[in-house]
Amino acid sequence: MLEGPDWPLVFALRIAAMLLLSSAKLKLPPLRVSGDVAGFALELPQAWLDENPLWAEAMESETGYWKAVDSKFTLSALSEKRGALLARP
Repeated sequence: MLEGPDWPLVFALRIAAMLLLSSAKLKLPPLRVSGDVAGFALELPQAWLDENPLWAEAMESETGYWKAVDSKFTLSALSEKRGALLARP
């Protein structure tokens, strides 16, 4: 379990860096991010993850990094229907 106000910033910076350092110009879909004292979760549409397998694999590796600091990171795939709900204004 992570304590302290800086961990959400660390999480945001790590995700942002991975997006910016990607070799392809990624068009990000609507996504959902959540977090609590136990860790963080990222939800992206399954279709987008299928189209960006290297990025999806990098996110899966991220799980181990967060585990090393006694925290949790989960990447979840959203169905097309749930992904469409995120895109609604």
